[in-house]
Amino acid sequence: MEENKNHGAPPPKELVARLEQLALAMDVADVNGSFTVVETTPEAHDLLKKYRDTKRKEIMQCPDGLSKKEVINRAGLKALRVASVLAVSADFYTPILTLEHAKWAIDFVESTDAAVIARFDSGEIGSGQVKQESEILKACQTTSKLGKKERRILGFSKKMSTELNVIPLSILKKLVVNNAVFATDKMGAVSSFDKCVESMIRSGVFVKLSETQAYDHYDHQAGVLLCLTKETLSR
Repeated sequence: MEENKNHGAPPPKELVARLEQLALAMDVADVNGSFTVVETTPEAHDLLKKYRDTKRKEIMQCPDGLSKKEVINRAGLKALRVASVLAVSADFYTPILTLEHAKWAIDFVESTDAAVIARFDSGEIGSGQVKQESEILKACQTTSKLGKKERRILGFSKKMSTELNVIPLSILKKLVVNNAVFATDKMGAVSSFDKCVESMIRSGVFVKLSETQAYDHYDHQAGVLLCLTKETLSR
């Protein structure tokens, strides 16, 4: 606050009036269920598509934690959204997403994402979840190396005891939730575990099976069953 001497100054009346008009227009459009398609020039379309393809390759090659991958995974969509907002701000009634809009949006996303990823690299943010993900993966890899008898003792069904790439969520939770990295989390051990697993599902490390799928394919009676990729197990 000390760095901005004008932080307490009221915004210009003209800006407030325009924001009020915009809010009213949005309310009317929402009530009427109306919308306008943002058209895209061929050049802008090709650039945004190329950017999304580049980000997909970057995710595949990223060796770091899942938190950083989630940032990269959203970059293409964020660029598209920002570019669309720019198009609408240029022409509210017949917006056209141009090459200039696309370039500005990509530059904006790249600069802001770079700042976030730098904070992951420095350990300022994300270090706790990265460690939690590591503990979860370690537990999965450990159970995959156990014999059938040992897996059965842990609670795996007979069929699951021979399938090395599956693990019930309840068993995984028991194996890691008391670890220090979860026990010391401000959210609480169980909440932080659940959040971490959901993040890993979104990132594609786990596939969450429905109870029907779990029962039909693995004789898993109840609860969530997670599947892991061979790449995950081989890390």
